[in-house]
Amino acid sequence: MVVPGLRRIPVTAAFVRGAGGNEPELVRKQEGAEHAPARVGERIRRLVAVRALTEEEVRDSFVNAMPDERRVAAMPIDFLLLDWDHLDFLAWRDPHNRGRGYIVMEHEGEPVGVVLRGAEGSSRARSAMCNLCHTMQPADQVTLFSARKAGRAGVAGDSIGTYICADLSCHENVRLAMPLAPSEVRASVDRRIDGTRRRTEAFVERVLEPAGADAS
Repeated sequence: MVVPGLRRIPVTAAFVRGAGGNEPELVRKQEGAEHAPARVGERIRRLVAVRALTEEEVRDSFVNAMPDERRVAAMPIDFLLLDWDHLDFLAWRDPHNRGRGYIVMEHEGEPVGVVLRGAEGSSRARSAMCNLCHTMQPADQVTLFSARKAGRAGVAGDSIGTYICADLSCHENVRLAMPLAPSEVRASVDRRIDGTRRRTEAFVERVLEPAGADAS
């Protein structure tokens, strides 16, 4: 039924893949709304995923590793099954040496990898928060990881450290949400995904900083 005095606004529909690899979402757009502010979910979908890498490319991406460290670095057990299109970054513990961990992500159009060292021992606190995904969890599930800086800064002994999920599962943890109202779940998860990627990228950028940058 057409109501006199009201103009019918054409609506187009398109299927897009939801943020974080969820099922496709039906997104409706009204003509004339091109300049409307982007929703959080739409902004997340514009983030660059990690491009598919070979084992050799992963090893070559490590900016703070010695040649021997690159050679012995073990890929994640499910490396051949990774769905790269849905990875904001790749992080894993070395399956052959639990004292080591790795993060690989796109930075300025190139894959950049960081070798991590996990601290031994456990905290006496009951709970702790990962500084990348901001997930609060039991203290024994969060570990202090250090990373030698790249280049001459690393040769001089400079390193940085932060608390991260012990199994480096930040990418998966931020995609878990309580079953609230649909709009609340989507917005909450999108913000966590966005924040985790930004904080991870900031950590990688600190590894790339030249010697003396932290003191300036």
